Amino acid sequence: KTTSPCEYQVLNMTCIRPASRLFIDNITMHTNRCKRTNRDKNPCKYMMTDILISTIKNSCINKQKCVVPLTNDLFLEKCNLSKGISVLAYCLEDKFTDIITMNTCNDNLLTINCDSDKVLSVVNAKYGRWESSSICTSLTESNSFCYGVDSTRALQAECNNKRRCQFQVNSTLGEVCPGISKYLEVKYRCISRPKMTNPCNDNPCGFGAVCKNSNGLPVCSCPVGSKGDPKVRCCKSINCYCWGDPHCVTFDKSKFDFMGRCKYELVSTNCFNQTLPSGIIPFSVYQKHELRNGKTNVAYIQYVDINVFNHRYRLLKKENDTHRYTIDGILSPNDYEDKQNGVKIYLSAGSLVLSTQFGLTITWNGDHRSDVYLCDTYANYVCGLCGNADGMSSNDFMDRSSSLIDSNNVYYNSSIFKWASKWRVPDDSNTIDLDKTRCNPLNEPGLEPAPVKCVNSSLYRNNDWCGMIK
Repeated sequence: KTTSPCEYQVLNMTCIRPASRLFIDNITMHTNRCKRTNRDKNPCKYMMTDILISTIKNSCINKQKCVVPLTNDLFLEKCNLSKGISVLAYCLEDKFTDIITMNTCNDNLLTINCDSDKVLSVVNAKYGRWESSSICTSLTESNSFCYGVDSTRALQAECNNKRRCQFQVNSTLGEVCPGISKYLEVKYRCISRPKMTNPCNDNPCGFGAVCKNSNGLPVCSCPVGSKGDPKVRCCKSINCYCWGDPHCVTFDKSKFDFMGRCKYELVSTNCFNQTLPSGIIPFSVYQKHELRNGKTNVAYIQYVDINVFNHRYRLLKKENDTHRYTIDGILSPNDYEDKQNGVKIYLSAGSLVLSTQFGLTITWNGDHRSDVYLCDTYANYVCGLCGNADGMSSNDFMDRSSSLIDSNNVYYNSSIFKWASKWRVPDDSNTIDLDKTRCNPLNEPGLEPAPVKCVNSSLYRNNDWCGMIK
């Protein structure tokens, strides 16, 4: 079956039989089936990119179904030429689909991997240009065919019997096809890990997991007191959440109320120009506020943005009691799974959940409550309204300039408002502040509440004002 979606649409393929899996035979570009948006009809170059091919193959091959949003970034082309792809795919029985094919353009890094209980076995590899004119096309080099060289031995020596493998694709594979755009095609399997005397030596388990030798095979588990997928990461989970209008609790259990009307950084690794250590995946979570029911003195959560692995996932407010979310601006109605990066979106207990394999999980009830669960290995590597997760609540109210506010003074509401407002981020919702009640990115968001302080306090200190509160 051939599927031909356009840019900004979704590639959606499903095998009806549960035992069948998708096998992709060919991917080509098309420009005559989609609505033209370039009114000037100027010439516009386009190309079948390596990231487009690898994204589709990683998301679809050997899967019963796959959903791939076709964003502009996958085409690496910024003009408005109408364009799309045609994907020829078959649904085959499992035994025919165990070979995975990966194409990587010249001067790029090939990355292939298997689950922790399996290892790589390279079947074939070749470097040059020979089949499809749509793979790794170039504007500066010729796209003519050449046969190149057999690179099987080089890839087998580098990758076989490893769980993960990276290989730089360049002329070290052979000085072939001068002036022609080249790529490396690797065909490989993920096979059962052979029994070894010390199977834990090559660290097959995830971050923080414990490896044990079980009859020559590695068995991964999470230590007592931590949880997660031992094949990926084990850790203790900490929680930050906001609810209502909204009241928030940081990772370190500090509480505050904030009625800002803009979009704010809830938690992010982009903090104080710090360098993240290996194993700490960068991400950011933003929370957009709005006014409701004509009330101008309180705000509620409108949506939650999660930016990770060069994608933006937006968990939207429920509509007609139905949860909704977008991926890079494209509405995605089905459950989503990115197996390459370990990102899932699904419904659980009435809430929309985005989970990752590195220890970040977001739950959003679609109306008024958002929860962020984060691996405790991120302590001191995050910042935002949720704090730095270092286990000490005394330094939670620190702003972008590392200034700590005094939250124990009589001007508490005003201090919290000024601190939280500094975590504002640019808002792409294009809301116009005609009535001065919405967010204006040029000003402080919302109306600053009046300071709380007593007048004539000595009057209230005598016994004449004692009595039962009714």
